[in-house]
Amino acid sequence: MSAEDTHLPYANKHLLTYEDSNKQTKNESALRTKNDLKTYKENESTTNDAKSVIGTVFNTKNDNKTLARETEDAVPISRVQENVLEINNNNSSSALNSHQVVVRKLRTTVNFQKRESEEIDLEVEKRDIANAVEHGMRALEELVKIKEPLLYKLGLFLGNNDPAAKVANFGKPSSSKAVYLSQIGYATLEASKKISEDNRRNVGRQPAGIPVQVQSKVDLDECPLRGRPRCSPASLRFRTADGTCNNLQHPWIGSAMLPMQRFLPPVYEDGIQSIRRGIFGAKLPSPRAISTIIHRDEDREIHSVTLMFMQWGQFIDHDITSTVKSRGFNGSIPKCCEDGGHKSLPREFLHPSCLPIEVPRNDPFLSRFNIGCMEFIRSAPSTRIECELGWREQINQVTPYIDGSTIYGSDVDAADSVRTFRNGKIFYGNSNQNHGKEDEICTSGALSEDCVQPGDHRFNENPGLVAMHTVFVRYHNKIASILSRINPHWSDERTYQETRRIVYSVIQHELAQCYANGLVRQPNTPAQ
Repeated sequence: MSAEDTHLPYANKHLLTYEDSNKQTKNESALRTKNDLKTYKENESTTNDAKSVIGTVFNTKNDNKTLARETEDAVPISRVQENVLEINNNNSSSALNSHQVVVRKLRTTVNFQKRESEEIDLEVEKRDIANAVEHGMRALEELVKIKEPLLYKLGLFLGNNDPAAKVANFGKPSSSKAVYLSQIGYATLEASKKISEDNRRNVGRQPAGIPVQVQSKVDLDECPLRGRPRCSPASLRFRTADGTCNNLQHPWIGSAMLPMQRFLPPVYEDGIQSIRRGIFGAKLPSPRAISTIIHRDEDREIHSVTLMFMQWGQFIDHDITSTVKSRGFNGSIPKCCEDGGHKSLPREFLHPSCLPIEVPRNDPFLSRFNIGCMEFIRSAPSTRIECELGWREQINQVTPYIDGSTIYGSDVDAADSVRTFRNGKIFYGNSNQNHGKEDEICTSGALSEDCVQPGDHRFNENPGLVAMHTVFVRYHNKIASILSRINPHWSDERTYQETRRIVYSVIQHELAQCYANGLVRQPNTPAQ
């Protein structure tokens, strides 16, 4: 076989000449385009049918035992959600489905794209994938059972009162599931690197937006995101706590603990996870150096908005994003710099997620204290659905929907921990006896000794957030009291779900009609 033959796309697993292969590739490309257009139209039809079914369920009055038996006009809520969350409202579900079709075609394939945009498909044998996955699991076992305990034993972790630990705690895992997903994510990353290295391809810096990507459906018994989640009839009316089952065709879409979505592909140096370098392979400037140049040390007041304008934005941000920071042995935060912050630890004593920030010697502030290293831990790697291989992704441990997850939590355990299970109410103030020790940030800070952690552990980052959470917790209980009085036959579950639905619809409405209007309103235009 000639050198050219090794670069031919595989089609029907037959060896072709370069000319025949080129013709067949063009024909297949045209055929794929037709099929994708056909799939797009079919998905559009399916989406419309699904909407029709949902509308029928919502607008049917009967006395069935399901929680979806009552009628409520949900049109305004859905409109608010579509306008707020979707970039393009036209055929959005079809676009997602078409993307999934393309992703499925990429499985069991390693895709490399040259600077001349020449796409080369390389078949990866199942044996190679299995070997790579086994390598990844061994690497995970070595990390969890050997290296992390050793670093912990050597005292290479941040203390609770370390300022860097306080910052890292804003991204602490919300549950053991987040920790487990990050561990499986680490294993799949190591497997992806193994496949890239074994195929002896140049995985150096690619053109912007075109990194190396390895995708494959792997056979991993430990994979926590396999198959389809179970959807109860109640999910037709009420959003689930973890965001699953909100999309009838793809019940995983919009759920918590999945990778964050990207507008553009990442530009990792090796196409998998290593930090980007310059065009000629040199290290990029220190983030600290760039920060000191760009950000001016001066106060600038904006007189057109209040502080609450910023605070509402942070409240919404916490509703849709929560990035998990990597953790070490026993939940510790790995240390990346030597004591005193003079320089980075030697490579052999660094946790794989350590990415210490170099401080320039001429730093206008930190150089006075002889600090040359700043602690920084990378975000924990995420696990894809079906544990597909590929570049490093980051975990979003809350639902990307605006559903009040900061109040109610993004999983069943968190949701249950804030409920009284009486008349649909949630805990407020010191009445909550289910929480363990108070949050460290709360007790060691200047907020209050009586802080109560609701659905999101970041609620007490600052007094403004505490105020926002307090308002909506009390608002929930007020609505629950009204509904209980009007509907004494409702169960606690029904009252809670109906109240929750009202509260997050109010949040959606305020965001779309008030906050967004303030963002895009032209100067000297009166508010509506």
